[in-house]
Amino acid sequence: MEKNNKIKILIISSVLLLILVLGGVYAWLTFTTGNIIVAGNTHCFNINYSKGNDIIGNIGAINEDDYLTASSIKLSTAMGFSPVSMELDKRCNKVSGIGTIELNVNSLSNAYTSNGNSYGSLKYVVAEFDPNLYTDSTIQYLKNQTFTYVRRGIISEEGTMDIHTEYLSPGDKHNYLVIIYLDKNKVGGDIIGANISATVSAKADQFVATPISDFTYVTDSYNGIQLPSNTILLTSYTGTDTVVNIPSTYIVNDTTYNVMIISDTSNNTSTFSGNTTITEVNFADSVVFSEYDGTELVNNSVDGLFKGCTSLVSAPKLSDTITSMNNTYEGCTSLTNIEYVPSSVTSMLSTFKNCTNLEGYIRISNENVVVDSDTFNGTTKNIVVEVPASSTTYTDLEGTIPNNVEISQLGKTQIISP
Repeated sequence: MEKNNKIKILIISSVLLLILVLGGVYAWLTFTTGNIIVAGNTHCFNINYSKGNDIIGNIGAINEDDYLTASSIKLSTAMGFSPVSMELDKRCNKVSGIGTIELNVNSLSNAYTSNGNSYGSLKYVVAEFDPNLYTDSTIQYLKNQTFTYVRRGIISEEGTMDIHTEYLSPGDKHNYLVIIYLDKNKVGGDIIGANISATVSAKADQFVATPISDFTYVTDSYNGIQLPSNTILLTSYTGTDTVVNIPSTYIVNDTTYNVMIISDTSNNTSTFSGNTTITEVNFADSVVFSEYDGTELVNNSVDGLFKGCTSLVSAPKLSDTITSMNNTYEGCTSLTNIEYVPSSVTSMLSTFKNCTNLEGYIRISNENVVVDSDTFNGTTKNIVVEVPASSTTYTDLEGTIPNNVEISQLGKTQIISP
């Protein structure tokens, strides 16, 4: 049993998704939900599925150009959706948590898998939603409304996918729409009779900090360089738990220290590099990421941070201040997805090299990210990289990607592949 003793908040209701493709009609969709609030043992976490009216209707394949831009999606009656909210009560000021939205695919026709001709056509989007702006949450009322999305991807295999994760601080409430649709540009001849049965659920885990005793650390200096006042630098994770939670502060000998994570590129080591046990790492807000290049400490770098972490399944959410992700996930052979690349990132040399299980959508928002032939070298599954059109990120990737990777210009349908 994990030492962090996570509190599981079970969801009593679920969202049932059923798509059947018959003749010229692409899909038949049914969503059913219950209006319920579920609190954990701490009475702090609230998970809410707002019901509205059940959705029963024909789902047609859409042209993404008509409904998606670089950052938003316009809702259509040709889509299915369900509202989801996650909240941490502001009165629980000593508790934090991690909320996760899950897509549970119970059965899936071969047409949608990597072996099918319609692979990549069945897609999901997680979009931000403010229920205070709308008096109704039915498809009839919300159609043609535009929402900013935080995550999108393809549905290509059975099982449970974590489609969005959010760190929750006291008083935080996050509302989303989970949207399902078919991309007509990806639909193949095997779509007739294809089907999916799936549920959308959510959970909240109390964020319990991994004990400081599971790390080696310093509080004064690193390689002769003085650390900032009241800073604890975690040099290596030595624990055995597969899930690691890094808080923003640790208390050692009655002194509160701000947490710093290290990437030592001069010695090819980091807080987590080479660890073959960890499957998940979560960072609290305000954690500092720093690189030692042999001469100085430089903040906002995660170079090589998870290099060789062969059991890491999902990429942690990183600070929006991160600028360098060179070799960050190199050799992470169990890594299946990355939620997003921070918009501040400017360098991604060998970032996903030899990530043999990585697939789906990866959005790179910065127009001038330095990449090389090893950024996606050694990946084997289908990956779509969304980049700004007419940018150096786009032109540099265009000539370096392997055959399994496609480049999509944000807001355009053009796909470039070797």
